[in-house]
Amino acid sequence: LIYSHSLPPWVDGVSTRFRAHIRMLKEEGHRVHLLTIEQQLCESVKKNAASAAVLDSTCLYWYPAKRFPDLTWKNLATVYAACVRSRAQVMHVTMCPSLPLFFICSYLLNIPVVVSVHTDSVTLLGKCNQPWWVVRLVKMMEPLGTWFADATYTVSPSYAGILMQRGIKCLDVT
Repeated sequence: LIYSHSLPPWVDGVSTRFRAHIRMLKEEGHRVHLLTIEQQLCESVKKNAASAAVLDSTCLYWYPAKRFPDLTWKNLATVYAACVRSRAQVMHVTMCPSLPLFFICSYLLNIPVVVSVHTDSVTLLGKCNQPWWVVRLVKMMEPLGTWFADATYTVSPSYAGILMQRGIKCLDVT
């Protein structure tokens, strides 16, 4: 089961990586089930997914360019139902403020969680002149989010070094 806050038609580097990752998993014989915030996934992603469930989402006021799933009972029920329906053996989720939805379901259903960290939100928010407390909050949330994960990875050795200095555990580079 894969959740990403960036899946096509959203256009960014994370979206591009996930499109390729989903295609590769299907080619290797895995059944890929998706949780998304996109109402209309692009065809290249839909054809490689066994199912897709949509989570309600809004933009956070301190990061208006990106939507994240709302922390609601409805979204929790959607994640739980997707886990049960797909009989997920592993849950792969991107680092985002909505991680509690996935951690709760993984705990209840005994499903390992892999968290991937793609974006240096701490630096990005600082460069966007967000209040100091927002930057500090995000910097504290990163290690906390990975503390509950079974594994964490990122996509570059240089960013892995930054994340390890911030206290991220279980880090691998893929």
